[in-house]
Formats: sequence, structure tokens, C-alpha cells
Amino acid sequence: MPPTEKPSAFHTGKPSGECIKPAAPRYRFCTIVMVDPSTPASTKVRAADSVLNHTAKAIEIQDLDARLSALEEAAPPENRKR
Repeated sequence: MPPTEKPSAFHTGKPSGECIKPAAPRYRFCTIVMVDPSTPASTKVRAADSVLNHTAKAIEIQDLDARLSALEEAAPPENRKR
């Protein structure tokens, strides 16, 4: 990424709230599972893995959306969607 570009969500590692909102109930459930002392360690690890994987996917989707929007704005007017 050139230094003049604004860092994307993927590069900063911080997804915006918009990409997390649809998964909020599942994320909340996984965090409850991770901190519950009665939960087996293997289940805690799987819950953490799930949170990390889904967050990474959300960040990637948000990054692609931002890049696509920038490309669409840079396109000549005759090539833009109507």
C-alpha cells in the first residue's frame, strides 16, 4: 500500500461497526462461551477461532467494498452504473 493511501480496515485490523453488526449476537455468544469457566478448553478455542475468522472475513469484505467504490468513482461517467 503506497504511503499516500488511506489505510483500509483490513490493513488497520479494525473493522467498522457496520461489518460487525449482523454478527453481533453470534459474536456475543462466542465471547460468553470463551469466558465461562465451565466451558471446556477445546470449545473456548473453537469459539475464539470462529470470532477471529468471521472478523477477518468481515474486514476483507469491507476492504473490497471500499476499493470497489473507489474504482467505480474513478471510472469515466459513461462506464458508471446507472
